[in-house]
Amino acid sequence: MDIKAGFSREERLSRVISLWSRALSECVASVIGYKASYIWKEVGRIALERLREDGVELLRDDPVDTINSVYSYFTENGYFQEARAQRSENEPDTVEIYEKWPVDFNRRCLKSLEDDFDAHACFCCHIIRYALDSKFSLDLKPLEGDIRKDAGEVFIKAQFVTASDRVPESTRLLNEANRLKKTADDFRWAIDMSLDAIVSVDESGRLILWNPAAEKMMGYSRKEAMGLPIETIVPPEYRDRHREGFKRFLSTGEGALIGKVTVIEGLRKDGTKFPLEMSLTAERSASGWVFTAVIRDISYRKSLEDKLKEKLGEMERLNKLMVGRELKMEELRAEIRALRSKVAGENGRSE
Repeated sequence: MDIKAGFSREERLSRVISLWSRALSECVASVIGYKASYIWKEVGRIALERLREDGVELLRDDPVDTINSVYSYFTENGYFQEARAQRSENEPDTVEIYEKWPVDFNRRCLKSLEDDFDAHACFCCHIIRYALDSKFSLDLKPLEGDIRKDAGEVFIKAQFVTASDRVPESTRLLNEANRLKKTADDFRWAIDMSLDAIVSVDESGRLILWNPAAEKMMGYSRKEAMGLPIETIVPPEYRDRHREGFKRFLSTGEGALIGKVTVIEGLRKDGTKFPLEMSLTAERSASGWVFTAVIRDISYRKSLEDKLKEKLGEMERLNKLMVGRELKMEELRAEIRALRSKVAGENGRSE
């Protein structure tokens, strides 16, 4: 008994394997999905390479012998209590596989890792499938209804099939993944090159996208901004109104600013407020609503508008002064004419 941490060596091995399996499963699933068999074979390829680096060669001259070679290695190292494969007597292209685990099956082969075999997706299976493919251009196809497991024991009846039978689907998925990656790269390039700030928040109101223009405009680096509440860039006097509008949209699906260009105020990292023009969209994703805003700093334009208004005001005042002056001059001219008429009249009487 290894008393370290209160667990036996076997229990600690099981914990490490479970951790590795879960991490691998979640990584692969998040990128390409559970059913991408070529991804699992890549796992097997890397495992075989690591074993060869340690001087262990598991490939044999016969497919069934190769499977048993893999099983022997893992059994000798305590992974299985017993594991073997044999050809079916009446079906030469069919293999019967039996595994017995030294500990609880579900702790070694997590349900989240299940692939075509529905219950046999430990990394030992991935090594076997890659070994068969690389040496014999074969793969294993489980026969429907011929997979049984019970309390640490597994029985599988599978058929040898040509590995190339699965290649077109793998190629299609890989091409689709590459296409999506290129689209994502092009989209990211466009966002990064945009002169306008582009920011996105999830339905919790946390920032999930922050492009270089937003960094320059707001003063927060992308690393600083990720995960911050959107209210960080909203002036304090508008935050209550923002919260109410956000909550209303999540409950009704309607928002006053969605799909419109709006002029509002923003708040920089240094605390200064500035005028901005914002176009806001909302899209529903698998994980919930995503709100994206294209933001343009209109400080310069606003400054020009304010100067223009000021000049127009001055011109209006000057115009009023000019009009007033002209009126005053007309009054003076009228008074002068009246005085001249009066003087001329008095001169006439005196003669």
